[in-house]
Amino acid sequence: MLILKDGDYFYCTIWLPDKFGSVTDRQTDRQTDRQTILIIGATGQIGSELLDFFPKQDFSVVGTSRNPVKANEKGLVPYDLLEDIDQKVDLSGIDWCIICAAETSIKKCESDPQKSHLVNVERTIDVIDKCISASVRVLFLSSDFVFDGSKAFNTVTDTPNPLTTYGKQKLEVENHIISKHDRRLVVVRTTKVISDKTPIIKTWAERLSAGEAISAFTNKVISPIELPKVCELLAIIINRGLSGVFQLGGSQELSYYDFANQFFGKSALITPGLSEEPPRHSSLESFLPTYEFQYDPLLSAPKVDMGMMTNYQYADNPVRLAFTLSRYKFVSKILKGCNSVLEIGCADAFGSALLLKEVNRLTCCDIDITFINHARRVHYYRDKINFVQNDFVVQPLDESFDGIFLMDVLEHISPENEFRFLENIVNNLTEYGVAIFGMPSLESQVYASEISRQGHVNCKKGDDLKESLSGFFHNVFVFSMNDEVVHSGFYPLAHYLIAVCCSPRRGEK
Repeated sequence: MLILKDGDYFYCTIWLPDKFGSVTDRQTDRQTDRQTILIIGATGQIGSELLDFFPKQDFSVVGTSRNPVKANEKGLVPYDLLEDIDQKVDLSGIDWCIICAAETSIKKCESDPQKSHLVNVERTIDVIDKCISASVRVLFLSSDFVFDGSKAFNTVTDTPNPLTTYGKQKLEVENHIISKHDRRLVVVRTTKVISDKTPIIKTWAERLSAGEAISAFTNKVISPIELPKVCELLAIIINRGLSGVFQLGGSQELSYYDFANQFFGKSALITPGLSEEPPRHSSLESFLPTYEFQYDPLLSAPKVDMGMMTNYQYADNPVRLAFTLSRYKFVSKILKGCNSVLEIGCADAFGSALLLKEVNRLTCCDIDITFINHARRVHYYRDKINFVQNDFVVQPLDESFDGIFLMDVLEHISPENEFRFLENIVNNLTEYGVAIFGMPSLESQVYASEISRQGHVNCKKGDDLKESLSGFFHNVFVFSMNDEVVHSGFYPLAHYLIAVCCSPRRGEK
């Protein structure tokens, strides 16, 4: 869904089961006041179904028809999109306006683009603007034709590229709505909506019942969506007062020939035919409200970039991500309350965010400028973390910290550089500062991957780690760790070691 936030647009993917569930069962979703809905084009396929559906959902409904006879028969307001809506419809009592009316014929739009533009764009935009002025929320029905059909199942984040006049006109209205930055506006794109009243299905049904053969295209596809599902979606959007861009499409893409056989059952009367139109895909990846209303805040959440290393880790072995984050959680609790904390070897700094609520100021450092520059650009908390590049084998930073931690770094420092590396870390600590070192144990390396072993040039046993760090700190406490659990168990059975070091030694070595 497209959500407005501080003038920007964020997209996020939401999964929804195939069925929405009953709207009438969702009393907690519903706004308390009975709402009145205006349906522009209430005698078309979708409009007429909504006219019957909404009163059953406890909505008041006002419908319009450009045909005065039909309007009179059904108790509708006679209104043509080419007329001024203010002169025909009283918008003062309307909560929502659903625009179903349009020139939907691809051929008519191509043959008379000026006339179809007047209906599909100019007058439609005029209705939208008049509704906004009257504080009426607007739901605009759009189409998969805003895409060029070059691929199947376009997502809501794909860039529209219509090839037909009809698609270009739909996109023009969509862009007008988006440019308004108004949370009262909704766009719903659908694929081919079908029911017993769909013209092609009515024609096929009449001919088949009369024993006549029908010809269905094998080179033209359809991604059918049933009309009741459209009604359910619109009711959920209205009940929850949602806004943005949604998509609703069929779960599969079929040739018209396969669809006819699926809809009516296989029959010798259904014969294959060929369309002269150029082939195009007609499907959409559905993007819908969450199944339960309490998850609707997810729709407004911006996407979080996990970072290069974490993305790889998640794709390669998601379990490792759980281990990594548990180590950061341990560090965050040990350093809780520190004024200024430095992480050395942060890489993409995904886990670093766990410290933000526990410490006053966080600096993340790495030797690799690629990681640092990427984090500065895309990290979700880039405004709250100071990212710096530095090689601690060469030099410390210019400031002191009361907490320093480094996870999975020391094992990459060659033994000949270890003394200088640790000395520079100590020089960046305050007098009573705390440093935390995490590294895989030497015993664990028989289980490590080949690529890990190549980089792990300085793994240690638990006692050796304590001895090395004791030369730089008065107090060193080494913990064992297996999977997500930190404990005080037998070092040789530990897969990972965490050393908490206090009271740095200065000038003693």
